Amino acid sequence: MKNLVFILLLIALSACSSLPGKNSKEFTRSFANTDTTTCFEALDLIANDSQVAIRKAQEYITKRLERNLPVHIDVGGEGRYEDALNINPGKYTSTTGEAGRLIPNWVYGRSDELPLPDGSVHKLTVESAPLNDLAISEILRVMRPRSQIELYHPTEYAERIHARLIENLENNNITIQVTQSRDDIATRTIIDIQY
Repeated sequence: MKNLVFILLLIALSACSSLPGKNSKEFTRSFANTDTTTCFEALDLIANDSQVAIRKAQEYITKRLERNLPVHIDVGGEGRYEDALNINPGKYTSTTGEAGRLIPNWVYGRSDELPLPDGSVHKLTVESAPLNDLAISEILRVMRPRSQIELYHPTEYAERIHARLIENLENNNITIQVTQSRDDIATRTIIDIQY
């Protein structure tokens, strides 16, 4: 970890040393006089994705709550829901609309490591994104009372993973109401958390 921090610092210093009128020797001699805004911008560019994601998610949540609007998270989302914060490891669409388009309201993240505070989410949607036991724990962590989870997966997968999420909610003494619909291809499960 120390090596990674050192490498990131060197990259940032290199970016700062490329300021107009600065060469490496001048930069190291006059670091105190360097344009710190530019250096911090360079550091932000190489900052840990999870730190940037947490900051962006907090900004989204704060804005929504200030306007008395629900916090809607789409895990693996690519922009289907206009009001949702799309948490996805990739910033470009692969399945929604035109491939390669920048995902709106995008925040770097994965289902098993959501960059959100505990109890902050009113609605969480997952459409075809994979979920595992860590993801289920994360979903439980971020959901608030009187919230909703909507899952949509191929039926065979849904039978296992949706049941596992429901079981985890019930094992945590969380009162829920479940509605499911199936077709030949997929299962949609809506879980209303009532505690």
